[in-house]
Amino acid sequence: MENNRLTIVAIDDNKDNLVVLKAFMKDAFPDSTVFTATDGKSGIRLALENNPDVILLDILMPGMDGYDVCTELKKDPRLLHIPVVFLTALKDDRKSRIRALESGGDGFITKPFEEAELIAQIRAMVKIKAANEQGRQEKEKLTVLVEKRTSQLEKELAEHKKTGQELIEVNRALEQNKTALLNLLEDLNSEIEARKKNEMALTDSEAFLSDIINTQPAGVYRIRIKANQPFINEGKLNVIYDFISNQYCELTGRSRGELEADPLITIHLIHPDDVSEFIEENQKAVLSLTRFVWEGRMIVNGQTLWVRFESIPRVGTNGDKLWTGVLIDITSRKLAEDTLIRVNQKLNVLSDLTRKDLSSQIFVLRSYVELAKKNATDQVPVLESLQKIERVVKSINDISEISKDYQDMGTKPPSWQNVNMALLFGLSHISIGEIQHTLETENLEIFADPLLEKAFQGIFENSIAHGGQVSRIRISHTVTPAAVVISYEDDGVGISAEKKERIFLRGEGVRTAVRGLFFVREILDITSITIKETGEPGKGARFEMTVPKGGYRFGKGTE
Repeated sequence: MENNRLTIVAIDDNKDNLVVLKAFMKDAFPDSTVFTATDGKSGIRLALENNPDVILLDILMPGMDGYDVCTELKKDPRLLHIPVVFLTALKDDRKSRIRALESGGDGFITKPFEEAELIAQIRAMVKIKAANEQGRQEKEKLTVLVEKRTSQLEKELAEHKKTGQELIEVNRALEQNKTALLNLLEDLNSEIEARKKNEMALTDSEAFLSDIINTQPAGVYRIRIKANQPFINEGKLNVIYDFISNQYCELTGRSRGELEADPLITIHLIHPDDVSEFIEENQKAVLSLTRFVWEGRMIVNGQTLWVRFESIPRVGTNGDKLWTGVLIDITSRKLAEDTLIRVNQKLNVLSDLTRKDLSSQIFVLRSYVELAKKNATDQVPVLESLQKIERVVKSINDISEISKDYQDMGTKPPSWQNVNMALLFGLSHISIGEIQHTLETENLEIFADPLLEKAFQGIFENSIAHGGQVSRIRISHTVTPAAVVISYEDDGVGISAEKKERIFLRGEGVRTAVRGLFFVREILDITSITIKETGEPGKGARFEMTVPKGGYRFGKGTE
């Protein structure tokens, strides 16, 4: 019998699959009605509301998988007569099919399914449901007839004491019903035992998770903001604590009951100078549903603590916004950071004083050398020695200057810098003579240490000092899916294969250029920029600086 007026419930966590399936069913059964759900609970609800002819159920779903959903369907007397067809990509998985049958499944369709198979399965399931409905109705009628007949027999037996054969038949029917009832009770007992075991396992898991949370140094919490309600309204927080760990209570100096009764307590604990920023950052995170991270001060029981709040958002099925986060005491870290800053400041002062004293002594030494050269005009060996001393003094002075650059390295935070401008600043500190240079980095900007121009200066100096007859320098860039590569090329003698790694070691390539490639690499490495030499020996040097994704951008006027 052809029946296109079907009601079908399809349950699959993949919305694309549901769209395709719904379109297919409409094509195969034009008058059919297809209800879809992306999770098991919603699918069960649709089945209760619409009494479908067939339920199409995906096996692999988060939360309740297909087996659990089928078990729940078959446990409900209102739904157990509805055929369930599993949609599975596990074509030859015998274990999965057995488990599906054990959970109450009536059929299988392997994805991707064939049109004929699906239509045949649907029609077969419709017949099964019709048979189930008919059987159920006949059973109900039979029950009524048996009860009515039993009553008639009891009356006839009481009044006329007719033949006992009819009573024997009735007793036999009652015995069968008793056996069926006992079997049902046994099944129910088994199900109750299984549920008790599951409840015990769930209780153990919850206890285990609670133990882990409450033994962590960080305080754990979860707050709930009701759907369609603002974070703060008329000076009150529209939040509810779903969970508060013991450590959170300890860090705030408040009991769980106090925190739950008044969520504003946490804000009251924030240092007065920090509370505006805390509220502002909180509101930004709530409005944008993004991760909330804030570091600042709290005053707990008269003691000032440095703390870090960090939480991530999730929207519940009912539309509530849930924020699960941690509260960490970072006071020790802050004290260590402050101590390190003070130590670095003292070291920088000491280094600066030492360098100034060294510069003064170099000036005195140069003066003596100049005086000695005038007094030894005709003494060639002495003059040669004095010239060597003069070169050594210059080298010492260069090293003193470079030490200042090292002293400043990493002391100021990295920033976005235009590559073209940094290259030009690097060139401005040196003389490249008649060497032609081409800058093709357009409006490329990279996130780098403020000493970036010194790094570029070091590369230019390396070409001048070691490149031989360099006549041309070209800087360009290439964008890849994961990075941007800045290429520096000259047409000098190049670098031999055995020296490609050594040139970046401390003390290599610095005979005439004190600011060596070791210094260049250290500056770039502060923001994870790598550098390597990839040129062909005899055809010029080629340095490739790779800036990772997130560390570069393009200013206005570029793609």
